[in-house]
Amino acid sequence: MKDPKPLWARLALMILCVLLALTVCLLAWLFQLPTVEDAPGETPAVSPVSDLLQASDLTPDPTCLYQVYDATLRDGQDKPVWLHDLRGGTVLLLFWSSWCSDCKAYLTSGFSAAADAAEAMGAQLLLVCREGVRGDTYAQAAGQLGDCAVARDTLMDTQANLYTSLGLHSVPSLAVLDAQGRLVLSTADMPDAEAIQRMINYARGAQQSQLDAFVKRLILPDGGLTHMYSVAGDSLMPGNTVLSETQGLLMRYALRDGNQALFDQAWQAARERLLNGGLFAWQTVDVKRSDVNASLDDLRIIDALNAADERWGGYRADAAKLAHALYNATVSEQVMRDFVHIQDGCVSQQVTLCYQHPAAMKRLSALDIRWSGAAANAAELLKNGVISDDFPLYWPRYDTSANAYAGDTLHMAEALVTVLHAAEAGLVEERTLQWLESTLSKGPLYAAYDVQGQVVPGYGYESTAVYALAVQIGQRCARSELTRLALARMERLRCFEGALAGGYGSPSDRTVYAYDMLQALLAWQCVSAQ
Repeated sequence: MKDPKPLWARLALMILCVLLALTVCLLAWLFQLPTVEDAPGETPAVSPVSDLLQASDLTPDPTCLYQVYDATLRDGQDKPVWLHDLRGGTVLLLFWSSWCSDCKAYLTSGFSAAADAAEAMGAQLLLVCREGVRGDTYAQAAGQLGDCAVARDTLMDTQANLYTSLGLHSVPSLAVLDAQGRLVLSTADMPDAEAIQRMINYARGAQQSQLDAFVKRLILPDGGLTHMYSVAGDSLMPGNTVLSETQGLLMRYALRDGNQALFDQAWQAARERLLNGGLFAWQTVDVKRSDVNASLDDLRIIDALNAADERWGGYRADAAKLAHALYNATVSEQVMRDFVHIQDGCVSQQVTLCYQHPAAMKRLSALDIRWSGAAANAAELLKNGVISDDFPLYWPRYDTSANAYAGDTLHMAEALVTVLHAAEAGLVEERTLQWLESTLSKGPLYAAYDVQGQVVPGYGYESTAVYALAVQIGQRCARSELTRLALARMERLRCFEGALAGGYGSPSDRTVYAYDMLQALLAWQCVSAQ
């Protein structure tokens, strides 16, 4: 019998059937996808199943650090255990789940030694299971501990309330509280016994001293610092390049630390390795000095010498001589230029805003009165150099030939040096501080932005130095929340294991930069001074 339906109707019906079958297959596939809740070792799902899990999604939220927490946990008899009753000593909370394979692996291997190390130091290492998450109960948790041969009890965190407030995103995770109940460390990487000991000392106030010891491992016998070090096993191998930048920062740190021996060591290395015709070569590679200086670095070294003379005496003659030489070589029309070719005296016309340091120039005017004019012009350049209300950082440079600000990319390590110099001169604007605080409250500060405030492609990574500079800005401007947020981001990069223990980075890093470590030291000095 002939089909009464026309050809177009039959085709439409066939297409509809095929689309329906594809839709059913797609829905079936989606419902079989593992959610975050289904993945071993991870927290329950908090996002749609279509979201792919990144490594950073498992990392604790750094904005939760440096705040005091309280909560009620429950013991095996369902009695309340108040967090505030545990204050007075260091408390480590290891959050885990009975169904978590990563938790089981740690409990059966590294946990026992870590717990013994904590207890030997008088700290408390407590297990905390998230009651109600994927049906976890005390009975299931106790059974799993028995299977792992862990002879200790666990506390229960009902519906993961404390876990959530601490900003944790995966199990296992470790939260370290200091004696005041502040969360000072959180990590999803399970530490060994040595790392636990470092964490406890850190929580007891060794943040700066651990970093200080790390930096001193980098200092060469003559007081020099190479700008980068390669990781080789548990050793750090120095490079062959010494920068005037890092020598000046080391001198500043030693000065603020009251360590005259370290100051003299760093000053001697700067003089012997870098000093060239009254100016400092911006770098020395092996024994070959560059023929170009970096004026900001000279300014830092001279400023440190001047301050050292006020503190200890004996540095004024060197400071005055160098202040005269730097002004003569680099200041044109009362504006300090970025660099000069030392041998022929040809000065650059480039004026990068982060090189303008009005407060240091004003201090140098006590050695050479001409610096007062340069200080005034530097202040004027900063005062008028904010890009916009939407992106209230400073333009990268000033074009002297066009009498206009210029540049299209802000490298944040330089951009925040500019902000710090403005802050030290009392010129930084409220909108700039608000932008920094708001950005840090929402997420990271990235390595580079364009002048519209968008992250430059390829620069979406974080830097210890950027956060360290933000800490110094927050302290200088008495912005406690800015300081806390920046410090939390910086400390998220702190390392407690391997060659980088005490410094910043990750165990996978193969390179350490002295600039990052020194800026972090200066940041901790600012925090410790309060």
